[in-house]
Amino acid sequence: MILVLSTSSSISSIAWIDEGVLIWSGEMEAPRSASHAVLSLLEESKILLSVAAGIVADLGPGSMTGVKVGVTLAKTWGFALGVHCAGITAFDLIDPTGPVVVTPRRGEHWVRHPGEDPRRLTADEIGQDQILDLIARSRTPKASNALGLKEKLDWIAPQGLVPLYLSDPLISQAKKRLTLLEPRL
Repeated sequence: MILVLSTSSSISSIAWIDEGVLIWSGEMEAPRSASHAVLSLLEESKILLSVAAGIVADLGPGSMTGVKVGVTLAKTWGFALGVHCAGITAFDLIDPTGPVVVTPRRGEHWVRHPGEDPRRLTADEIGQDQILDLIARSRTPKASNALGLKEKLDWIAPQGLVPLYLSDPLISQAKKRLTLLEPRL
């Protein structure tokens, strides 16, 4: 069985898929608690993690911390179980066949049209009716939507799994350079 994790939005989800059949899926509202949500859903599924033959993680874009949590869980469990991992984008977990807008943070929107690389929407584009409609129609990524996306999965060793960060991190810069003092003798 394959375990799929999605933690890139405020709703975390997992799905168990076996030979193209959805065995179990669940989701939980989890703003700022993706790891708790995934572990709770795993327990709720009553399926032992040890049966996973592979683990798929939502690579984002989305909440930087949420994506990091999902990828870290997938990598850790992949190492522990000795199984391969695969990544799938939040775009594909929303809709693999149509245009999708993802809003990783307030005021920032990324659009992906099938067959194209994602791109940031400009302020002028966001005001257009068709873009506003697309933003309104875009949904939350769901792990269960990985069903049928087998051809998009590239199975790799856990250490090769990396998040899809499209935005620069919002990390403050040090105000002055810190240096280590010479030890006194």
